[in-house]
Amino acid sequence: MEVFRSQFITYNGVPVIPSWPMEIVTAQGLRTVEIEGQTYERIAYGGETRWQQGGDSSYALIPCHDCAAVKGQLHVPGCDVESCPRCGGQMISCGCPITPPEDDGTEESVTVVALGTIRHGGGS
Repeated sequence: MEVFRSQFITYNGVPVIPSWPMEIVTAQGLRTVEIEGQTYERIAYGGETRWQQGGDSSYALIPCHDCAAVKGQLHVPGCDVESCPRCGGQMISCGCPITPPEDDGTEESVTVVALGTIRHGGGS
């Protein structure tokens, strides 16, 4: 078990695989999502209305249980906590037809396209 634990690092106070911090950093650049031709601002951790009861966002006092984002950070695409900015449902399963970002051939674009594909769970 100790060998398994040694393969993790701590980021945002959570044990994660060594490549995960870059996923969180990259997610911060994905500020919007396009749904049926309309652009929406993504909802940061702590702003998910379906998790709040009476305006209580105390769940966000600890990092996200799925992607390790901290309050105010955008979730990593594909996170099961991220809310859809259009319908308020769970982004990965709400059914809103998310348009993946266009691939302009640059390395950065390829990364964003891959993340966008993950974000909508392949269902558009």
